[in-house]
Amino acid sequence: MVNNIEFQSDIPIKRKYTAEEFFEFTENTPENERYELIDGRIYLMASPNVNHQRIIRKILRKLEDYLEGKTCEPFMSPLDVVLFEKDKKRSVSACARNCVYCQ
Repeated sequence: MVNNIEFQSDIPIKRKYTAEEFFEFTENTPENERYELIDGRIYLMASPNVNHQRIIRKILRKLEDYLEGKTCEPFMSPLDVVLFEKDKKRSVSACARNCVYCQ
């Protein structure tokens, strides 16, 4: 058990995890390992291949061109996003693959 997360070999036991537990888990993993949290489950991510990276780069370039002069900007993965509700008493965390942030 590491930081209250139980493991079977390298992947946590299959139960639903909170975003806080996920971020605590990923803080204690090697930097070359990437995980994602989907519907409360932790999954080990494979590295993207060259073709995938080319496609993402082209999409990002198009988004940058479209958003030029606007208050929005695109980001590539990985990117941790924390969203707050209006009362700021509760936050929702997510690890975005690719996203556009607008102020």
